Amino acid sequence: LKDTKTPVKAATGAFIANISLGYMLMHTSLRHAGLVLANTLAVSGQVAYLLYSLHGRVGRIFSRASLRNMALTLVSSLVMAGVVLILASLCNWRTDPAARRWLFLLIVTGGGVFSFLIVARLLGVSEVMFVINRLKNRRKAS
Repeated sequence: LKDTKTPVKAATGAFIANISLGYMLMHTSLRHAGLVLANTLAVSGQVAYLLYSLHGRVGRIFSRASLRNMALTLVSSLVMAGVVLILASLCNWRTDPAARRWLFLLIVTGGGVFSFLIVARLLGVSEVMFVINRLKNRRKAS
């Protein structure tokens, strides 16, 4: 496509949005989580702008199969978010001893990854199936 201006515009817009939203959201009850939300919103806007620009140049970008996989990945991610929230609520992150917080950090992270992989595999997300098959083949080869 030989277009270097569009990605620079998108990155500049995302940078400005990230700083602006971060400053505003950090001064709410969200505090540090506001910075995470600001970054998520800014990057999402950047991706949306780039996809819109690409669609205008090449036409249809996503097939039905890729849209299906995105929807299934979203479902897997929502289940993972629920598991992470439930597990994270079992620890008092401000007052519990550091060793307990580290342990719960490992449990929450592992539980999130495990729940995502299980749900994605059950739903047949092709990318997850590809990784699982590659790992199986690697194990057989060694």
